[in-house]
Amino acid sequence: MGPESEDEYMVTKAAGTFGYMDLEYYELNILIVKSDVYSFEVMLLELLTRNKAILKNEDEEGPPINMVEFIAEKISVGELERILDPRVGLLDTKGMEVVELLAYMALHCVNLEGRERRSMNGIVSNLERVPALCDDSHGSISSISISIGRMKN
Repeated sequence: MGPESEDEYMVTKAAGTFGYMDLEYYELNILIVKSDVYSFEVMLLELLTRNKAILKNEDEEGPPINMVEFIAEKISVGELERILDPRVGLLDTKGMEVVELLAYMALHCVNLEGRERRSMNGIVSNLERVPALCDDSHGSISSISISIGRMKN
């Protein structure tokens, strides 16, 4: 029922859970093709960090914190390892590179502006490459192409 291309949009009232719904939708009440991308990547960030979409404010007096904003800040200052799910354990260099690629891919998909997000096809393409990144027979991770920037399709 949603839009079929990037150029289309739909003014509608959508149902969803706060923290997972596209923030651009909350502001404009317009669903776009990439609105579902936001929700998917919030779930990926949850898996990587074991945080919920909405975090309680540590001082208990302030409003809840959007997990995406909290994690984006931590990753941008090089603190990804500090916010990873502790069950991940210590990773070797290759494993950490894979986690970093997934984290940066997720951050590009939770961009506040929908048109700046990648498409679901682009996400699937990247996720299909992850097993090759972990396989020693393919050499260095840097030799495998993963697109973490804006994708058109």
